[in-house]
Amino acid sequence: GFLPYWWLGVAFLNPKIAAAARRYSLPLLLAWCAMTVLTLYEPSAFVGEIRKLVFTCGIGLIICWLETTRVRRENPLSVIGRAGYSLYAYHGPLAGFLVLIGTPLWLAFIACVAFGLAGYHGVERPFMRLGRSLSRSRIDTAVSGNF
Repeated sequence: GFLPYWWLGVAFLNPKIAAAARRYSLPLLLAWCAMTVLTLYEPSAFVGEIRKLVFTCGIGLIICWLETTRVRRENPLSVIGRAGYSLYAYHGPLAGFLVLIGTPLWLAFIACVAFGLAGYHGVERPFMRLGRSLSRSRIDTAVSGNF
């Protein structure tokens, strides 16, 4: 069930999709508000799922904003912004588990942020470095003519 939201997060890495979402941020917000009100009066699983997708777009916009906002590197929001994708990817299953076992919401929130930051530094960032390294070595090989 988490896969569509994961892929939606990946889509925001495409600058054209992120720019289109920025252009439609107000209609997305209004659509989410309307669906929220609608589900209060007439609960519907279909509208609920669409509402979650629209909410995910809103979170994607916030992450894009955090990544492009000029703040000092040591600013806590900047640190969270750089780890935004890991936070997004890990928070759903972790928050669901913590809430199911009765963890207070404030503690679940802190745990999700901590786990996302750890995931960024322990998994995402090393793989980004590896990808850059592999990319550079292939470019160097292609430039030198040693295919």
